[in-house]
Amino acid sequence: MRILSYQNVAVPATTAHSLYTVRTSAELSLSAPVTMIASRRAMGGSFDELYGFCLEDRPHLELALPPTSNATLASVWRRLAASRWIGASRGRGSIVFVTQARPLRHFARMRKGRRERFTLVVECHSLAEPWGSEIETVDGILSTTASLEASLLERFPALRHKPRMLSPHRVVPASAPDVEALARNRERFVLGYVGSLMAWKGVAVLIDAMAILPERFEAHVVGGEREDADREALVRRARERGVSNRIRFTPFVPASRLPETLREVDAFVLPLYDEAHGSSPMKLFEYLAAGRPVLASDLPSVREVVSHGESARLFAPGDPDALAEQARRLVHSSFEERLRMVERGLEAVAPRTPAAWRESIFAWFDTLVL
Repeated sequence: MRILSYQNVAVPATTAHSLYTVRTSAELSLSAPVTMIASRRAMGGSFDELYGFCLEDRPHLELALPPTSNATLASVWRRLAASRWIGASRGRGSIVFVTQARPLRHFARMRKGRRERFTLVVECHSLAEPWGSEIETVDGILSTTASLEASLLERFPALRHKPRMLSPHRVVPASAPDVEALARNRERFVLGYVGSLMAWKGVAVLIDAMAILPERFEAHVVGGEREDADREALVRRARERGVSNRIRFTPFVPASRLPETLREVDAFVLPLYDEAHGSSPMKLFEYLAAGRPVLASDLPSVREVVSHGESARLFAPGDPDALAEQARRLVHSSFEERLRMVERGLEAVAPRTPAAWRESIFAWFDTLVL
């Protein structure tokens, strides 16, 4: 078996999709040779630190990037590289793996118009992606949440007859709750957020909740770049709400340095709006795996992982008053209540390890390959 992971993402980059697809390609390469075709981006910092692994340690992962950053030339180069890969594979257990609508359309047309055969697999992350009828031509479809799969089946009935599999995000959870953090009884309580600062991620809801919460509460927001327009808008919002002295903004931090950066965080916040389009937030899994309490928007994709009051505290999406109320309840809960919640959160993500996912997806691939 050979896999072509064709992704319209920049590498290296700090976007969630770049981090996800590079790490996924690396995970797949532990069981089969993988060629990942993506776009090149000039960026400072270490690849190893950014993605959490060293390319030298993944001998079966080939990262193929165009020799130019010109968008048009790079697109031509990527498609030619994919065509050469498919021609060389001659269909022998060859899987083309995509996660976006545009590459899917390209490979659906390619397969229709030429003799080379390959197995086409799409992993769907969101209904916001402009999926079209070509999705009904795939050999197999992965969905990151059950609610997303149900919506896709309703929109594209032909998918009901296609091989399908749920492909949730993967984490390596902490071996035990962070008891030291849970037992802290301080004058301040720090809410943490890590990730993209795009508007639909809901960081503005956290800022507005901070304006409602008493002075005891602080927030630490990690993500974006220093010159990021979204970040500047949030900094300005915090200033306008009169809470800039209680919210700390830190630019993107590599995963290897996050534990130290977030050492003072008492609970993590996932304030997604209900515009998440069925997507499964990677942050939810990472928060739960960290062994700290989690406050999250009450969305179908979130409820597939956690239960309110048991493994997390949920609040109405986009409602800063509801977030503030759940934060108050958490801070007034006992150590034993917080410990039970974190233990159940760890239990929720315990089966979702990279090794378990890899075993199940390759068993599924074996049923698909031509």
